Amino acid sequence: MKNSIKILALGSIILLTVFCCDKKNPQPDPNIAFWGKWNLIGSGNGPQVDYYTSPSSYWEFKSDSSLLIYSYTDEETHIVKYWVDTLLYLAPLGEEIPSIGIFRYQFNGDTMRLDNVFSFAMVNTHVFKKTK
Repeated sequence: MKNSIKILALGSIILLTVFCCDKKNPQPDPNIAFWGKWNLIGSGNGPQVDYYTSPSSYWEFKSDSSLLIYSYTDEETHIVKYWVDTLLYLAPLGEEIPSIGIFRYQFNGDTMRLDNVFSFAMVNTHVFKKTK
C-alpha cells in the first residue's frame, strides 16, 4: 500500500512537471522583449498577411518607453510613447487628444506579430523581424 502511494505521488509530480513547464518556448518579459529594432516584413488582416520583398519601415523600441517608427519610403521618423502589460499600447506624442493604438502581441524567436485589437483599422496585422 505504501509503495502504491509513493508511486502515485511520484507519477503525479512527474506529470505536473512535464505538462506545467513549457521550457521549449518560454515567453520573454514583454517589457524587455520589445527593445531593439524591428523591420516590418508583412502586414494584412488576421491570417491574410502579405510579406514584403524588403522591409517598408522599422520600429525601434527604446528602454525609455519611446518608439521610433521610420519609413524607408518616405524617409520620415515618427516618435510615439508605448507601454506594455498583456497588450501593447501606442500613443503619439504632442497631440492634445492622442489616439491610442492597442495591439495583441506574439513573439516567435526573432519574429513579432502585432494584431490590432480594434478591427475597424484598415490593416490589423503587422509582422516584424528583429534586426541584429
